[in-house]
Amino acid sequence: MSLTSSLVLLTNVRKMKIGIFGGGGLIGTLLAKELVKNHQVIIFDRQPVRLTGTSFELVDVLTSRWPPRGLAECQAVINLCGRPIFGRSLFSNRAIYASRVETTRRIVGWIAEMEPKPRVLICANAVGYYGDHGEQPISEDTPCGNSWLSVLCRDWQAAAVAAETLGVRVVVFRQGMVITPVGGVLAILRPYFNLGLGATLGNREAWLSWIGAEDLVAAYQAAIDNSKLTGPVSLVSPEPIRQMELMAALAAAWRRPLLWHLPKFLGQFLLGSSVEEITTSRRVVPTKLRQFGFHWCQPTLPSAIFWSGND
Repeated sequence: MSLTSSLVLLTNVRKMKIGIFGGGGLIGTLLAKELVKNHQVIIFDRQPVRLTGTSFELVDVLTSRWPPRGLAECQAVINLCGRPIFGRSLFSNRAIYASRVETTRRIVGWIAEMEPKPRVLICANAVGYYGDHGEQPISEDTPCGNSWLSVLCRDWQAAAVAAETLGVRVVVFRQGMVITPVGGVLAILRPYFNLGLGATLGNREAWLSWIGAEDLVAAYQAAIDNSKLTGPVSLVSPEPIRQMELMAALAAAWRRPLLWHLPKFLGQFLLGSSVEEITTSRRVVPTKLRQFGFHWCQPTLPSAIFWSGND
């Protein structure tokens, strides 16, 4: 993918050493493949990762007593750690919380010991921070919700922002539903569509905030290179959609019928926690990205879905 047309805020790109915690996952893989074109990239993960041009160090952040050696002299640190929340997760809420909040605290603790310290810490988060706001537009200033997911996102963000006291710039990306070629919510939904069981679920009028994979990678690149981008940032498309529009777009892209509407409890039985992502109404506006002149390559859902290769 090319980022050239994605950014008007990128100026002089300087080669940096970038460490990616949790870099073996879906987002980390997409990001590392792009960053390695201009930077030295080292991936820290609990499982072996082999990506051309990158370095790798095996580390379990929660259990490791010492920071990974490769973290030294990293000028940017990206934290993507976290066990799966959506889908029929095999992990308890406690394990999911620890994999995000406690790992972030541990990484910030390691940064405190570093000299020199990185210029920036970029931490993934989610629009689940905001809770359900119905028809109301949501900006970065909207208060945190009160659901378990909202509290998780709040504590996750607080753990990252603590690095500001160390003189490190912190960017927290409250990411929408990621539309990717593989994985993510599309991979969860597609088997049901393939069986002719595509359906709207619960509140089909719910607003869904999403981001295309190409734009997600471009935003992380922008956060590395632009020192004025800081704090919580809603990483979403400028065009949120209704749940029923998402399902109709998927049915068209996959050439499958959309015949059913199911109550939320049945959706929860089939999809587990994923149902919350598509039944909770979050009409998130990317206020900060607009202010910084970010240009979306995939501003509309059909462009993101068809780029993802879902034929």
